[in-house]
Amino acid sequence: MNAHSIGSCLLAACLFAALLWPADTPASALDDVQFQDVVTGVPGVLAIRHAGDGSGRLFLATQGGQIRVVDSDGNLLATPFLNIGSGGTAPPLNFSNSGERGLLGLAFHPQYLDNGQFYINYTDSSGDTVVARYQVSGTDPNQANASSGQVILRVYQPFANHNGGDIHFGPDGYLYVGMGDGGNSNDPCNAGQSLTPAGISGCSADDIFTGPAPTGVPRGNASSPALLGKMLRIDVDSTDTPDGADLCGADPALRRYGIPPDNPFAGDAGSSASACDEIYHYGLRNPWRFSFDRQTHDLIIGDVGQSTWEEMNLVSGAASGLNFGWKVCEGFNLRGSSSNVCTLPGRTDPIVVYPRSVGISITGGYRYRGPYTGLHGVLFFGDYGMGGKVFAATESDGTWSIAKTWTSMGTITSFGEDEAGHLYVNHMGSGIVRRIVGPMAQESIFADGFESP
Repeated sequence: MNAHSIGSCLLAACLFAALLWPADTPASALDDVQFQDVVTGVPGVLAIRHAGDGSGRLFLATQGGQIRVVDSDGNLLATPFLNIGSGGTAPPLNFSNSGERGLLGLAFHPQYLDNGQFYINYTDSSGDTVVARYQVSGTDPNQANASSGQVILRVYQPFANHNGGDIHFGPDGYLYVGMGDGGNSNDPCNAGQSLTPAGISGCSADDIFTGPAPTGVPRGNASSPALLGKMLRIDVDSTDTPDGADLCGADPALRRYGIPPDNPFAGDAGSSASACDEIYHYGLRNPWRFSFDRQTHDLIIGDVGQSTWEEMNLVSGAASGLNFGWKVCEGFNLRGSSSNVCTLPGRTDPIVVYPRSVGISITGGYRYRGPYTGLHGVLFFGDYGMGGKVFAATESDGTWSIAKTWTSMGTITSFGEDEAGHLYVNHMGSGIVRRIVGPMAQESIFADGFESP
């Protein structure tokens, strides 16, 4: 994980200065923000989630394969909700977690309270992406049924890095899967701009991936590298597909997902009749964490740069089929350039960029919608490198700006919300999860059950 212009400003220095200029959110609201430790001793957290079941719990997914539970009183439970790593129950196709591999994503079904289903994204023993469905235990709500894993989607990974791995259910009820470009550097697969398998350069799926699969596991599809560098959108509650569908991640003999009919390339829709139907957006390098604005339903993506720019992207409402430009573009510019603006036709610009002198691996975050009303609309995101940074960006008249930066925050790898809208950020190395606390009456801060230290 390494991570045109605004007005008439074409030079990199001018562009960056514009993006750092404070916007309309009162400075005092950001000046009063604090980061309160709520969980300690859980290193390697890559996803912070709630189940949407009214329990007030937090679930912390770690790279090593555990999902830990924090109860409504703020207590970290000793026994993992699920463990697919060391000392646990191996998932279908087994598990690997070195480097950028591991348990990378967690999403609870919108009807979790009724159906008990949740989904994980992990790398198998070959380093390939697996999205699997699990079921909660029928007797203990703090335990998953470890033997219930079913593989939903497999994607071949030609290299060990840029796996993406974040997953969320959108406000539309469909599952979104963030896929990196397959790794190495400079997208040697040409995945970012390829909507079909024919556009992929090399990076062919190997015989292990496409060969016979264990009983109950879908066979790997040789076309799946075309899903790299994309935001996927699939229907996990149906196997319905439109006429003319091109399913690049599916095994025709054992398929556990369908295609939403309004996907931009569903059937023969869109600019390419042979495009993979799972694709919802493309042109991404490594979308390391994304989220949905719970108020506007906007999709917000942090995309890690190559060597020059880090970027945040925003998709308004139900917009689909957007091209974020990689590998032609990086930030607002041509890939690798600090001055030449990218003019790729049809490309969607990021809302915020910063140079790699500021940070080297962006971690996508959330637009704040929690109890601290003075922070509403502020976009919090971070950077993994250079001691760790958290940024607060604000919007005014359609222009986003970085209004405040907190430094020395540690290895920032994930943000998350609880049911009340409180926002959390982790320090991966130290195992600390912090809650973002804003200006509000002190007696209201701990109203959701977490106790004051």
